[in-house]
Amino acid sequence: MKLFLFCAIFCLATPFYTKAQTTADIVQTLEEKYNWSRAKVIEESVTINGPSEMFTRIMADKRSFDISTFSYLSSYLGKYFDKVYGTDILNSAEKTSVNTTAEQKAACAKEISKIAGKFHITLNAKGVKLTDNSYELSMTTLTTIGEFLNPERGVGVALGWRPIAKKVAITINTLNRTGQPVVKWSKDFSACTIDLPIVGDTNYSSIILAGLKKGGKI
Repeated sequence: MKLFLFCAIFCLATPFYTKAQTTADIVQTLEEKYNWSRAKVIEESVTINGPSEMFTRIMADKRSFDISTFSYLSSYLGKYFDKVYGTDILNSAEKTSVNTTAEQKAACAKEISKIAGKFHITLNAKGVKLTDNSYELSMTTLTTIGEFLNPERGVGVALGWRPIAKKVAITINTLNRTGQPVVKWSKDFSACTIDLPIVGDTNYSSIILAGLKKGGKI
């Protein structure tokens, strides 16, 4: 009887189970709302570890800090990879945005695969409470990094900055406290950690940009 009741309760509860959202959901949404190539760039080079509420807000597509943040980021990253690593992602991406044939997807995927393991951004935001401020600071930091890497304008790659290390991993750790962000590079400049306080309403962009510059040279 007890076993029967347990099974009955489990069966009733199952339809209400919601799968935890991940970076893969951002990738899928990018493909649906923008194009396949932008989604693949994010899939290869960005990981978001955050609470379910963060993904809900990203998918809501109602504010400036939503899925469009990742669309812009993918564009900046594509331009950066082409400029620094000599890929041909943008040219391939333009073709897949018009006609996503199997051959064109394969050509674009081949170009994107060339940057596998060479550059990655990870946002760790699971350990703090999601507020308007913490969410917007997290999204703004991603955008700031993207703008720094944009070879067409900005104070980073556009002015000749190039990474010292051949492979770079940037990790953003959100912290439930006040203060200024701290940008640290490993001795070989292959790993960059951004400790990001999310309590308070401060524009951190200039501090983050100054910290990113230290991992490269002009």
